[in-house]
Amino acid sequence: MRICNLWRNVSVLLVAGCICCAMPSCSDDDAPAVIEAAQPCASAYELNEVGDVALEFEVIPENAQVHEVKIIGENRAFEAQGFTSKGGGKWLLNARVTDFTQIKQENTVILSVRQTGGAASEVELVVTDPYTIENKFTLANPKGFNYYSADKENLYETSLPVVIAAEKQEDLALIDSKNIKVVDGAVSHKVGAVHFNIIPMTEETGFTLNVNPEKLEEVQEAIPTYSTLDFNVRLTSKNSRVASLPLTVTACAPQATVEDDALTLSRSDLGNPDFEKGFDIDVTHKLRQMGILEKSGFKVKSLGLLDENGKSVDDGPFIETQLEIMDAEGNTKCSVSLTGDARYNYAPGTYYYVLRCRQPWECNGKTYNPSCANLKFKIVIK
Repeated sequence: MRICNLWRNVSVLLVAGCICCAMPSCSDDDAPAVIEAAQPCASAYELNEVGDVALEFEVIPENAQVHEVKIIGENRAFEAQGFTSKGGGKWLLNARVTDFTQIKQENTVILSVRQTGGAASEVELVVTDPYTIENKFTLANPKGFNYYSADKENLYETSLPVVIAAEKQEDLALIDSKNIKVVDGAVSHKVGAVHFNIIPMTEETGFTLNVNPEKLEEVQEAIPTYSTLDFNVRLTSKNSRVASLPLTVTACAPQATVEDDALTLSRSDLGNPDFEKGFDIDVTHKLRQMGILEKSGFKVKSLGLLDENGKSVDDGPFIETQLEIMDAEGNTKCSVSLTGDARYNYAPGTYYYVLRCRQPWECNGKTYNPSCANLKFKIVIK
C-alpha cells in the first residue's frame, strides 16, 4: 500500500515538472522597450498658410512606446495639437503657430519625447515658413521731421511720412496700411510711440507719424531742440505673418537761433548810407537741428525782422541773406549782407531776422511735408 502511494506522489511531481517546463519563462526580454534616442525624419518641415505643421520623428528602438510629447525650449510660438504613431518607430506631432511675431523664415522646434516613469529624449527639428514676409520690405522716410510746425495757425501740419517699399511690387498687396503698428525700439527715450498717432496712408502702403496733440507739451519739454528716436515698425500680412523693421529718426523742434558777433551793429552804422558789411555764417548745424537734414531741396521764405516779442518791426530791409549748400554732405553757409540808410530808425535792442524753412520730401511721385521751421538770426543794435 505504501508502495502505491509513493508511486502516486512521484507521478504528480513528474507531471508538475512537465507543466512548469512547458510554461514560458519570465525574462528581461519581455520588459517594455526603453527609448534610447529620438531623431527627425526629415531635414526640415514647412508651415502651411494658416500656420499648421506636421512634425515627424523616429524613436530608437522602433518598438519603444511614447507616452508624452512636449514642445520645449525658447520658441514658444508653437502649440502641440496631439501626436500619433505611424508604426515602425515613427511618430507624428501636429503643431500650430499661436504667435506669428516670433516666427522667422527658419525656426527651431525642440521636442521632449518621454515614456511614463522614464527619462525624456530631446529631438531638434527645423520648421521653415514659405509664407514669411521677412526680408521682403524696407522703409523709405526722411531722416528727420518737425514734430510740430513753426506755423502756429497750422501747428500739426508737419509729420513723419513712412512709405513701405518692396523689391517685388506685388508683395505690397500683402500689407494693409491699417494693420501697421509702431512700437518702441531697443533704445529707451522719454518720448516713445505713445506720444504719436499712426495715420494710415490712403494712396500708398505706409503711414505718417503725427504728434499726439494731448502729448505735445510733454514732447516739447523732453525735446527742446532735437533728439534721435528709435522705433520698430511691425507689418502684418494678410496671412498673419509678421515682420519688424527698425525705424530711427530725428525728431526736431521747429526753430533754431543763429548768434554771431558779426550780427551786432550800432544805430550810427544803420544810419550811415555808406555802411556796408558782408560775411558768411555756417548754418549747417542749425539747419540739421531743426530737421533740415537732406542734402538739398529745402525752400526758404523771409518773415522779416521781429522784436523780442515776435512782432514785426521792419523799418527798412537793412539785412539780406542767401543760403548756399557748400558740398555733397549738405554743409550750408548763409551769406549775410548788412547796409545802412539815413531813413532807418531802429531803437537799440535785440531783434530777430527770421527765415521760414521747409524741406518737402518726395517718394513715388508724391510730396510730403515733414518740416516747417524758423531759422532766426539774432541781431543786436546798440
